[in-house]
Amino acid sequence: MQKLAWDRCATSPTSSACRANTFGVVVKSDSPFKSFRDLLDYAKANPGKMSYGSTGTGTSPHLLMEEVSMKTGVQFLHVPFKGNADSTQALLGDHIMAQSDSSGWGRFVDAGQFRLLVTFGNQRTKHWPAVPTAKDLGFDMVLQFSLRHRRAARPGAASREDPA
Repeated sequence: MQKLAWDRCATSPTSSACRANTFGVVVKSDSPFKSFRDLLDYAKANPGKMSYGSTGTGTSPHLLMEEVSMKTGVQFLHVPFKGNADSTQALLGDHIMAQSDSSGWGRFVDAGQFRLLVTFGNQRTKHWPAVPTAKDLGFDMVLQFSLRHRRAARPGAASREDPA
């Protein structure tokens, strides 16, 4: 890799970026599960057969479903994948019944290919306001993840105050 004659971070103006992830559970749009309650009812009636994919063992999406399992007494079949792309392909190909992940499924929900059953934030999302949160459904569980990064101003650049 070639060494650059300038430092991109040092020459960038002051800026702030924030990214928040929405964690949720999706199914294909033609799934018989119209709600998260439908999914849980199926899992309760069919222990160990309700398969869902996540981005790997021990990840936040996996642990969310483990917590749901503990709180409801249902037994899921966890199928860990190396990442969102693999679990998304598995859901599209009917290899799993649901996917627990952060908002990597968003474009598929927007395109009508996936149905978002539940999110795990403090409040409903602005983008999918009709979708209940786990709290709305009576589960005392929230997972919200955000990242904020602020770069230093380059020497001599005008500085603006970050309102956040």
